[in-house]
Amino acid sequence: MDLPLHLKVIWRFKFLVATGFLLAIGLAFLSVFNVSSTGLTYRAQQIWADDVTLLVSPQRFPWGGTNLSNADPATFGQLATIYANLATSDAVKKIVVKGGHVDFAKEPMLATVVPYSYQSSNSPPLPFITLEAQAATKPRVMELVKREADAFLSYLRRLQAEGSIPKEQRAQISIVKGDQIRLLQPRSKTVPIMIFMLVMIAAIGLSFMLENLRPRARLVAADEIDEVVLARRSA
Repeated sequence: MDLPLHLKVIWRFKFLVATGFLLAIGLAFLSVFNVSSTGLTYRAQQIWADDVTLLVSPQRFPWGGTNLSNADPATFGQLATIYANLATSDAVKKIVVKGGHVDFAKEPMLATVVPYSYQSSNSPPLPFITLEAQAATKPRVMELVKREADAFLSYLRRLQAEGSIPKEQRAQISIVKGDQIRLLQPRSKTVPIMIFMLVMIAAIGLSFMLENLRPRARLVAADEIDEVVLARRSA
């Protein structure tokens, strides 16, 4: 590879290469942003997730003492499994949308129980529920996970009241960990990088193609020049 020669060709067609560079920047920019009368908006959205962890326990938290006869963690682990399904039920979603429109296809609500061990699929559940929401921005996902938790707690209290369950016998739901925000899917940088590289490769390739099409000066030996000069003098 003759690098100096290649650099000379690029410099000889510097205006073409510079035009290709500006075009590459512009196309890469347009692949990321959508330009409209209202301003710039991203074409691709990020996906953020936020979750809260709820504890399902008897009243007065008996696990703080040593008498566990009426507070078997396995029992409340089973309750947590039931409540996790209730948390994503249609009834809860109806309560959520009362606070504003939610597109559950793009902003899903999830609920899972925390297993005793992540290493075994047969591990019994602990009495913990993780409620998760997903959205395109941090403020939106924080709003949704709060609405999800509030809707679930409201629905559960309503069921408890309709079932005439005495307050001292009702399961207690408390938030033990909240606002665990994380970025699930960042905006892809692959497309703008590929567009930039392809346009620049095309511009540089066109420069070399034009260079090859240019007529080249033929090198003439010194004795050939002398013969031409003598022929002209004799004529």
